[in-house]
Amino acid sequence: MGEVHVPASTAAVTADTSGAYTAPQTDEELAWQLRAYFGLSFPSVASCPGHTAPFQALADAYFARYPTMVIHASRSFGGKTTLLGGLSIMEVIAGFDVALHAGSGGQSRRTYQVSQRAWSHRGIYRQCAACEYIDLEDEEWCAACGVPMAEGTAIAISPPLHLLESEPTRMFTRMKAGNVLEALPASSKAARSPHPQRLRVDEVDELTVTLLDTILAQALSDPARKAQVVLASTRQYEAGAMTETLKRAGQNGWPVYRWCYLDTLVSQDNPGSWLLHENITEMRTRVTGRTWRVEMDLQAPDSGGTIFGPEVIASLFGGAEEVPDDLNRYYEWEPPTPEGSYVTAADWGRKTDLAVVATLRTDMEPIRLVALQRFYRAPWQASIGHFNERAARYGGLAIHDATGLGDVVAAYLDVPEDSVIDYIFTSASKAAAYLNYEGMVEQGKLRLPPLESLIEVHRYLQRGDLYGTGHPPDEIAALALGMMVAANRARPVGGGRMFMPRTI
Repeated sequence: MGEVHVPASTAAVTADTSGAYTAPQTDEELAWQLRAYFGLSFPSVASCPGHTAPFQALADAYFARYPTMVIHASRSFGGKTTLLGGLSIMEVIAGFDVALHAGSGGQSRRTYQVSQRAWSHRGIYRQCAACEYIDLEDEEWCAACGVPMAEGTAIAISPPLHLLESEPTRMFTRMKAGNVLEALPASSKAARSPHPQRLRVDEVDELTVTLLDTILAQALSDPARKAQVVLASTRQYEAGAMTETLKRAGQNGWPVYRWCYLDTLVSQDNPGSWLLHENITEMRTRVTGRTWRVEMDLQAPDSGGTIFGPEVIASLFGGAEEVPDDLNRYYEWEPPTPEGSYVTAADWGRKTDLAVVATLRTDMEPIRLVALQRFYRAPWQASIGHFNERAARYGGLAIHDATGLGDVVAAYLDVPEDSVIDYIFTSASKAAAYLNYEGMVEQGKLRLPPLESLIEVHRYLQRGDLYGTGHPPDEIAALALGMMVAANRARPVGGGRMFMPRTI
């Protein structure tokens, strides 16, 4: 295929995927290439006063109009990850080295996967028979000369695959020009190695400020390529890295680009918009009012919100990269040993379809989770039977939430009466269990494997979930019960297997 003619402002753009590539020189050319080559488009109009159209932020970053930029956008609805992925692929084909960071290695991979998938895009468009204008919007009439587009011919446009050195891998894309696009784990070591010209950081608020500072030292210009940094995130922590970033933006004159779900909501008046009304309706029924106000409406978080900040989360999970996990699957990280002391804890998830059985090793410092299974919509007999088997396998004490279920659960339990605790959640015992758990986590006395499910429930755990009208996640309930035993604040009384609290 030879040169493809486009509107006057994009005349330099070519879809010749076997010859030289011409990088965009204007915002319009940038938007055209994103759409034609990679099937990506972004809202070009800001619907809310004081907000910025997402495409404007992308264009300002691509053309390095500011050395450092901050994006503060709605969680799930802002499209930050897709925007950074689209920006990075345009930069790597233009010859820049690009590094992708995020609050976790999994999140940086998700940003990278946007570019990885984009290489597979194949677009079929209509080319005007009179002026050879290519219509990306499926219009009836040619926008350049007014001739009916039905008289034109279909034309296929593919990404410039000839620029690739090899197929993009899970974390890395290398170009024939020698430059690379790389997704990096959230670690100090990874942040100290490459020195790209383009640095894109997603979910800043999940980083520690110390790690953020290390990452920011990466970006360097060279004689031919200008360095540019984008820091993007929602803001859920009152004193987290995003709050620090916004403070620095004010001090250093970094522009802050804000948009919410109303700016990405599908509208004929906003080309590139993508969010459906039903997505908003469904999300409002799933999250708390506080989460909606802070993470979707971009209001400032307060001290009564999220319990654990990023520093505590990093300590709790050992700073390890998060690992995907599945419901109804048994995970065992350490088999029982004769010298070990263990407690097996269960929450039966009466208000949900989830039951959780967790085993902790308590003779270590810090205490650590050695086995876990989350049962989704499983019969009680199955989850209670597993609890019995786990308690027998590891020995030691066992504890479960017997609130309102004592007679039902007792019929299935097969654990010695002098080693099992029926924990009854009253207002006082509930507060005791969760205060103990919060305190021991804050003090670094617990270490958990970096399963995505565990990281998520701790990352977004809110004070109201534990001490207000909210419902604690079942994973937290099971772990909190186990930590009551580990802290020697709950013990069996024998015979009746009833809960016996101790002073905290």
